[in-house]
Amino acid sequence: MRWKTLLHAFLAILVIGVALLLGHPDTRGWSETSRIQSELEALRATNRALRTENQRLSVQVEALKDNPAFLEQVAREDLGYIRDGEVVVIVPR
Repeated sequence: MRWKTLLHAFLAILVIGVALLLGHPDTRGWSETSRIQSELEALRATNRALRTENQRLSVQVEALKDNPAFLEQVAREDLGYIRDGEVVVIVPR
């Protein structure tokens, strides 16, 4: 008699386990859910990095607006601007 009770308990647990695996609310299964969660975390990490870059660029924009010396430095280094009368010497690498 005891083995029937154990068998019924095992079968009930097995049925519940299968129902949980197959009847996941999104109907795509656990592997798809796991893949989507991984993708979501990667997107969140990218979002954090972009927020940090945005903050850095906002600081740079304010510096370009408020600091003429910094503006000149960026114009010279990044854009290759020169002052009137200056001579540019290009040294081959």
